[in-house]
Amino acid sequence: MPSKDTATYWKDHVAHQQIRGKTTSTFYARMAHGGKQSLINLNTANRTAAANAAASMWAKLKSEGWESIKPTKSTGDTIKISEYLQQVEASHVLKKATFNTYTRKLRTLASELAGLKKGTHHDKKSAADRRNKVEQLPCSILS
Repeated sequence: MPSKDTATYWKDHVAHQQIRGKTTSTFYARMAHGGKQSLINLNTANRTAAANAAASMWAKLKSEGWESIKPTKSTGDTIKISEYLQQVEASHVLKKATFNTYTRKLRTLASELAGLKKGTHHDKKSAADRRNKVEQLPCSILS
């Protein structure tokens, strides 16, 4: 049996996951070390690339611990509302109708916090401009 340090081992141990009844497009690997177990997203839909990524993560995990493979997250100062909404939509965690409602409410909240004025109900251009301005705001405006 191949060692966990090799992609050959991980090629048989990476898999797609079910999240809310939908299969993910990317591969995941389950790793356990130091009494902790975690499911790690390998951020690729290619099995060979996922196996290579898992092998390198395993080697890094063994030598440096869990903090070394912890994914970096964008902070509210760097990520824009539009980027955040794209990431949430891509995760497929929410139903489409729920996502649309939450998106609308989030934009309303952000625009009010930023002091953007509402256009008239019939002014489509003004609404589109306001929406673009809201989506370019940093997520930190919400806190």
